[in-house]
Amino acid sequence: ESDKKTRFICFIGNLPFSATTESVRAHFASVQPTGVRMLTERANPKKSRGIAFVEFGRFDHMKTCLEKFHHTEFDDGLSPARKINVELTAGGGGKTAQRKQKITEKNKKLNEERVNRMQREEAAKLEKAKGGDKTKKAEPASDGLTQKQREQQEQNAIHPSRRNWVQHAKK
Repeated sequence: ESDKKTRFICFIGNLPFSATTESVRAHFASVQPTGVRMLTERANPKKSRGIAFVEFGRFDHMKTCLEKFHHTEFDDGLSPARKINVELTAGGGGKTAQRKQKITEKNKKLNEERVNRMQREEAAKLEKAKGGDKTKKAEPASDGLTQKQREQQEQNAIHPSRRNWVQHAKK
């Protein structure tokens, strides 16, 4: 029997160099991270390299983190706020073929989910437009965002290098 447990880890990039484990944990508090590992400089272990790994105890927490926190503003109160990147990782390091394959598979699945979500939202928007209910104004939903703001947030949730992969969903 394997004692190796499944790990749910996200890579966090573009953090300010003043970021600390505590500030990263506070930013992701709503998705309950079980661990935060900051990468630091070898010469000065107290100085951040601007990247971290956030680990979760459950898959749904990691998935929520990927969906809701990618391209959010990280403000630790010390440096100017920065738009962070939240990406999948396969855990561990190295450039082995097995690890690269695992990351490729995870990214493919994530991109498919993003495309499907965009298609569902586009279909819902078209259905609403066909309904012709023009008396309603753009009211914020329960999350406080209008439809246009949610659409912008969805666009921002896709890493710029991957936007070409999902352009066909926006017709």
